[in-house]
Amino acid sequence: MEPIKEVFAKLREYDFHVSGARALEVFGRCGDWHTQYYQSLVGSLEVWEIDSIYREDLKKNLPNAVIKITDSYQEILSTTDKFDIIVIDNPQSIFDDRQFCEHFDLFPDILRISAETVCVILNVNFEPYNFDRESPWYKRRQQFYATDNPEKLKVDEVIETYKRIAEGNGFAWNYAFLVPRNSFISYLCFCISRRLPVE
Repeated sequence: MEPIKEVFAKLREYDFHVSGARALEVFGRCGDWHTQYYQSLVGSLEVWEIDSIYREDLKKNLPNAVIKITDSYQEILSTTDKFDIIVIDNPQSIFDDRQFCEHFDLFPDILRISAETVCVILNVNFEPYNFDRESPWYKRRQQFYATDNPEKLKVDEVIETYKRIAEGNGFAWNYAFLVPRNSFISYLCFCISRRLPVE
């Protein structure tokens, strides 16, 4: 089974409403990696991609998806849409002229487009290969995960990071699980729900 399909199978075991979910792929590229494997499992799919060179491939590979050629970082701040599942197939290391790192710069803004209950699926590299301790990537991971060992992350400290962000932004933590994607990256899936305002 494709690892992303295993993620969705586990979500169904948690009784998450996968088949009716509004899903978002934040970094679409051409849609022929993992997105093609889960597009038929969700109720609707929207895909964001900054590079227009991938538009036709996205249309071909994801024929039922809403394709937006847009800057995901700006779209998060402007869209009024809400999503039940948010998939972040983030690059590794530092990327873009703006020096974004992995998915770190999407938080906490990504939570503003979350439905009342949302499942977030993202890439976590627990032990990067040939990791340079003097690199900006090392320092960003050290800061984001609040760890002295960003080259060898622990599962509990990783989960605690996202739990802290979620709870600090008005969400209750429901559950989290990992599914290995390949030899060095795992999918981390966590489910959170907006807290009701205190009266």
